[in-house]
Amino acid sequence: MANESLSASAAALTWLALVDSGKYRDSWHGLSAFARGAISADDFIQKLADARGPLGRAMSRKLSRSTPMTQLQGAPDGEYVVLEFDSKFANGTALTERVTPVREADGSYRVSGYHLT
Repeated sequence: MANESLSASAAALTWLALVDSGKYRDSWHGLSAFARGAISADDFIQKLADARGPLGRAMSRKLSRSTPMTQLQGAPDGEYVVLEFDSKFANGTALTERVTPVREADGSYRVSGYHLT
């Protein structure tokens, strides 16, 4: 499972780099097929801009937890890794970013969910 967690973490960090750069449309394209089917690009971009825009760029991000799961509420069964990052942003806010990559049919991991708490 260690390799899967590393692959999931790499996918999450690549996706977060798009978000950090304000490339919200590109980040929508980087979502899993299920996630793209669950929300339109325009709605996703608006929600992400509302949540992340005021925070500014992530100044630090440290992985604090990695939890493999096969079932998530509201999502199809699959190979998920729930990653929690302790993050600090340019505006001084410290939050937990929860990024959930899922293994796609081609074996790659793509982000299926993103939450700030």
